[in-house]
Amino acid sequence: MHIRLKGRHTGAYLARKIFKILEDYDLLAKVCYLNNTRYALSLTLKQLRSVIGDNASNMDALVDHLYTLLLVHNPWFEGAKNRLRCFAHVLNLVMLVSTSPSLRQLEMSYVHT
Repeated sequence: MHIRLKGRHTGAYLARKIFKILEDYDLLAKVCYLNNTRYALSLTLKQLRSVIGDNASNMDALVDHLYTLLLVHNPWFEGAKNRLRCFAHVLNLVMLVSTSPSLRQLEMSYVHT
């Protein structure tokens, strides 16, 4: 399944999209403990504990906005405290920087001065 993102990828926009997907596909019950709802008898999970993303600032905004949207449903999701950075993405960035010829030349110029 693909969800087309048509707006700017701001944190607020992405959080609304994620929340809508959770609602549309009846997934709020799987990531939240919902009292006084049709899910309360069958589920007591508190599974959504973290959001993993790249280092872009919109990911920080996304978890802040998602926190606000989920607060009523999942008080265990603590927003920014639960935001994780993808280690593979960070490692990829480190490798790109360390193997860039222009950056290596700049580094060598500092070593030889």
